[in-house]
Amino acid sequence: MAAPSTPDAPSPPHVDGEAGATLPDAIDEGLIELSLEGASLAGTRARGLTVRDCELRGCDLATLSARGGRMLRVAISGCRATGLDWPEGAVRDVTFRDCQLDLASFRFAGMQRVAFESCVLREADFGETRCESVRFHDCDLTAASFAGATFRRSELRDCTLEGLQGVAGLRGVAISWADLVALAPAMADALGLRLLEQA
Repeated sequence: MAAPSTPDAPSPPHVDGEAGATLPDAIDEGLIELSLEGASLAGTRARGLTVRDCELRGCDLATLSARGGRMLRVAISGCRATGLDWPEGAVRDVTFRDCQLDLASFRFAGMQRVAFESCVLREADFGETRCESVRFHDCDLTAASFAGATFRRSELRDCTLEGLQGVAGLRGVAISWADLVALAPAMADALGLRLLEQA
């Protein structure tokens, strides 16, 4: 049997200029070719928001709601994004690094070439998400849900997986041995298996 292909890395954003905290007056028109540091979009509601060719560092994105939004070539690092709401959206060529993404929702989103690196994704919702070349590395996925998700050319490595929901949605993901062992209780529960006591 052929070894699964490794995920393609996200393409970097095309950004000119130094980082600043200034946001455009009309957020609904999108964030295009910006480098932001320490800016706040906390609690913003912007249906269909486009974020393209941006770098976001140390920004507050908590409870930002952008149903049907689009992220394209975006690097997000050190950001607080608890409760980020990005359902039914598109996420392509995006890197999340050292971000607080607990309770985030990507339900029914399409993801291509996305990397989550050292992120907190506790209780994040990836239900019905379509994922291609998505990588989770050193992330806390405690109680995250993957119910109905689909994966191609994706991998999961060195993550915390206690209480994972919808484990069948990870079908096709390349996984490290340590992560597979950690996932065993959730897999057994999903399959209705019982552990026999030692004779």
